[in-house]
Amino acid sequence: RQINFSTRNEIMSKMSTQEENWHIMTTLGMPWSDTKKLSEEDRQFLMARVSEIHQYRDSQEPAEADDESGPRTRKVYK
Repeated sequence: RQINFSTRNEIMSKMSTQEENWHIMTTLGMPWSDTKKLSEEDRQFLMARVSEIHQYRDSQEPAEADDESGPRTRKVYK
């Protein structure tokens, strides 16, 4: 199920720093220790890139039925 862009932005704007760190770490592969050292400007920039990556990924996946047979997994590259 896809989340529209405005809903995703609302969700991301309400995230705690820890949640943002988790998204940056899992999406961009940045070490956790480095995510904790980000300036606010860098954090906003990287979260915008994370949002773009998620939006692109969602646009490339075929629409799935609401009754999925299992959880959706995502590869994390290090």
